Amino acid sequence: MPEADCSCSKYYIPCACPNQGLTVIPQNLPTSITSLKLDRNQITALSQSDLLRYKNLYRLDLYRNKIAKIEPGAF
Repeated sequence: MPEADCSCSKYYIPCACPNQGLTVIPQNLPTSITSLKLDRNQITALSQSDLLRYKNLYRLDLYRNKIAKIEPGAF
């Protein structure tokens, strides 16, 4: 999986990964992020394991993706 080129901070500041053509949730981001902006990408599905490592995440922006499938337990 290629690494996403996101604007992130280790502590509490949103992590922004807009308009990168991402097809999956990036797994190379700081685990302490609280907000993840993935707007304008090509994500089509969310699985149970996609967000597991981001335990402090309380905001997820998936605006203008192509999500057709969300597995039970994804959130």
